[in-house]
Amino acid sequence: MKLENLFEMSYFINLDERVDRLDDLDAEWYKINFYPERFSGIKNSYGATGCYLSHLEILKKARDVNKNVLIFEDDVSFSDDCRQVLSEALDELWGLDFDMGYLGGNVLRPFFQTTKHWGRLSHCQSTHAMFFNKKFLPSAIDFLEKNSPSTSRLCIDQLYADYVVPNCKAYIIIPMIAIQKSDFSTIEGKEMTYQIPIERYNHFLVRK
Repeated sequence: MKLENLFEMSYFINLDERVDRLDDLDAEWYKINFYPERFSGIKNSYGATGCYLSHLEILKKARDVNKNVLIFEDDVSFSDDCRQVLSEALDELWGLDFDMGYLGGNVLRPFFQTTKHWGRLSHCQSTHAMFFNKKFLPSAIDFLEKNSPSTSRLCIDQLYADYVVPNCKAYIIIPMIAIQKSDFSTIEGKEMTYQIPIERYNHFLVRK
């Protein structure tokens, strides 16, 4: 199965000022043979709020047309074997009753292998490569609208990890195929390295 067969909408979030990331992204989309639409990231003085608003707007777009949606951020990087893993994993996902899921993430609690290529999550941070089932969009949007970073003081990935993922059918791909590039983060305002989540993922995976 191909990504476009399961996800009728797809976007990658990119701030207008971060044109430096677009050339690198072309190589990443080639790896997965898939080209999502660019979403002009919403700028906010508090970077976490801009990220939150961008994700929320995309979820609303998908809800309004009742379509599954796949969301990337512009610092995503795929593994060399991602295309073969995705092909098999999407066939399996078609048969799962899922609400949301991740192609990579920062896992801080045990997660449990369900199929060859999917594990059931109890926690997952990072929003660089994730997806939603259209049936779950109203619930996700309702929660986010009631818990914005300005009131909760939590970033959107923390909101998902602590409150949404533990209370829904959330999955992550096995093996993880999407990481965040080590780069300057507009949200954090500094250089970030993202190798530690790979170690955490391997540590917390409970294989069946």
